Amino acid sequence: MMHKQNVLCCCEYFNNKGERSHLMGFCCDCEALDESFDKLITCKPIQSDSCSRIMDTVADRLRLPWCDGYGARKLDPDVLLAALLLLTTLFLAAQGWVATLVVFGLLPFFLIGLFALIIACCYGSNLTLTTICHPKLMWGTILLPDNCNDVYGDIQKEVDPRLLGL
Repeated sequence: MMHKQNVLCCCEYFNNKGERSHLMGFCCDCEALDESFDKLITCKPIQSDSCSRIMDTVADRLRLPWCDGYGARKLDPDVLLAALLLLTTLFLAAQGWVATLVVFGLLPFFLIGLFALIIACCYGSNLTLTTICHPKLMWGTILLPDNCNDVYGDIQKEVDPRLLGL
């Protein structure tokens, strides 16, 4: 039998640290996100493990309210994505066989368009970086950014000191 102090409401849960938390605090108090954003704004290097810490926090807080005294149930992001894709596919199939044929007929063009968009974004970012940085010629044809030291050289002068907390 559960003790009265361990009974959780439908929106409460015990987080990774063993602390009692509430679903309403989903977007609050993510130290890794705050630290990474502060370092990004002040042009300081971001730690390599901060992305995994942010994803661990999101995975811990992704929960479904459940009324059994044990609190909110943890949802696996992979299962949630698969369920969302399944529901979307079933919705499109329920629109009729013509809509299904149109959607699946256009799917290759959609995927080709996504691939072209990724290439265009990579090319655009490469053009931007080679414009603001010193470029390096590779294989006699391709320009790659080589040295971007002077891009952020005067960042302290350019950014409002109130934003940096000075």
